[in-house]
Amino acid sequence: MTEDEAQKWLGGIPQDMEIAPTIFDESENADSINWVTKGGVNGVKNQGRCGSCWSFGATAGSEHAHWRATQELLNLSEQQAVDCVTNANGCRGGWHTSAWNYFKTNPQMLSSQYPYKAKDGKCKTGKGSVQVTSFEGIDRTVAQHKAALNNGVVTIALAAGNNYFRNYKKGIVDNARCPTKIDHVVAMVGYGTANGKDFWLIRNSWGPRWGDKGYIRIAAHDGAGICGCQTGSYLVTTD
Repeated sequence: MTEDEAQKWLGGIPQDMEIAPTIFDESENADSINWVTKGGVNGVKNQGRCGSCWSFGATAGSEHAHWRATQELLNLSEQQAVDCVTNANGCRGGWHTSAWNYFKTNPQMLSSQYPYKAKDGKCKTGKGSVQVTSFEGIDRTVAQHKAALNNGVVTIALAAGNNYFRNYKKGIVDNARCPTKIDHVVAMVGYGTANGKDFWLIRNSWGPRWGDKGYIRIAAHDGAGICGCQTGSYLVTTD
């Protein structure tokens, strides 16, 4: 994927944290957690050449939050946010909290009702299945991200339009040279340690042929994080 091609697969438009970070209980922090194996995470999706990552990241959080509340894993519609969220730009980018604010008053429909087209469309109305109730911001520390992940999947933002991210195949990305200019939204689905190095397990939305079957591991360090992965993190709650 060239740099020009990669730009079509991004779409995170960063915003300031709109709420003060929640202080999560760190007493339950463990050596590892993996929501892919524990449950509540759908298979890797593919946003295609549409800058709708913000909708995919938001939806991953909503799907898992609904599963936490009901033990029912649904496949929710990313296209609904692309078409209907007025303070985002559809395939030209947006932010995960914009999608969640919309889904507070307009419940999210199923993908079967509102299929993904990888292009902008006209907003359609219909009976939704999942309503967002709230979301919480996460402080830029490893301990607080782990504590939030103990509660469920976290939607994050990071810098993906660079060689460190887009050419990833395996291992743990741990290079301070990775840019921190945010341009992508994804789902943090777990944490662990390998060879003495703490890492985040992250599900991307570029299909299962990218990276390690659609996933990437990024080293966990306090602060902005490698590739800026701890700068725009939220945990959502739904009905």
